[in-house]
Amino acid sequence: MPTPRTKNRRPARTPSAAPSTSVDTVITSLPVNGVADLAYQLFLARGSCHGHDLDDWLEAERQLREGSS
Repeated sequence: MPTPRTKNRRPARTPSAAPSTSVDTVITSLPVNGVADLAYQLFLARGSCHGHDLDDWLEAERQLREGSS
């Protein structure tokens, strides 16, 4: 039975100090209900046209992020 290869294995990452501002921090600081509500309003403004949910969500995040800056 062959043995597992360990020669080219990367060393395990050790967690470093978290950056002061990361994308995850910015995104999670937005109120999800606020993003959902605004995304729904964008959906309605487009005439309730399906298939653009991700676009609506990202636009809602962008608008809320710019408004909170």
